[in-house]
Amino acid sequence: MVRGCRSDGNKSSAAERENEIFRQVLVPEKVSILAHDANLAYKKSRTQVGDKAEFKYDQHLNEPNSTPVTAHKLSQQIRAGFYVNWDAQSWYSLRRGIDQLNLVMPEWLFVPDQGESVAIDLDQRALQFLRQHKTPIMPMVSNFFNGKWNGANVSRILSSKANREAFIKSILEVLRREQFYGVNIDFEELKENTDERLTTFMRETCPGLSSGGLFIDDRCCAVE
Repeated sequence: MVRGCRSDGNKSSAAERENEIFRQVLVPEKVSILAHDANLAYKKSRTQVGDKAEFKYDQHLNEPNSTPVTAHKLSQQIRAGFYVNWDAQSWYSLRRGIDQLNLVMPEWLFVPDQGESVAIDLDQRALQFLRQHKTPIMPMVSNFFNGKWNGANVSRILSSKANREAFIKSILEVLRREQFYGVNIDFEELKENTDERLTTFMRETCPGLSSGGLFIDDRCCAVE
């Protein structure tokens, strides 16, 4: 389902109190708040895109011959939501909350059981809806495939430089073709004994993204 901060457009005192609660939960610098994975990830994303006052898809992808698609304001406060194809409630929540979001992370890219290219499962209905609302899209790359978390699939990709390069290239091709904002890496239940190979993968992924003005967010659990 879609999750994220609610908009502060409502100026009522109740809404302001609610927004303050969200800020306290999400901002780990506050001494009274316990830092955890969720608010640290939020802090990282806020730092990366908070200074982008205006985002243009065509400029973002360095395509000088393309027709400008849209401009979308990203405020200092990121209001991100997640979306999954398999839950009807997620589609309902997306439609109901779209005006409160300025970034959506759908679960559309996957590490397959075979091969070195990312598997794609775009929800065309949600994709067109997000484009109509000019909402930046940062799809997740997940190792949840065929009904389970599969750490062995990730290990196969990480096992050689050739496999990593092929996988990264396939991700970049999707991001550029679909004019996405960046990518969220969500690898869980991995079979790695150390984070060395995963760190190498992330280090090799970043240059291709940054050179095209794309962003990356990661939520990886590298060690069993």
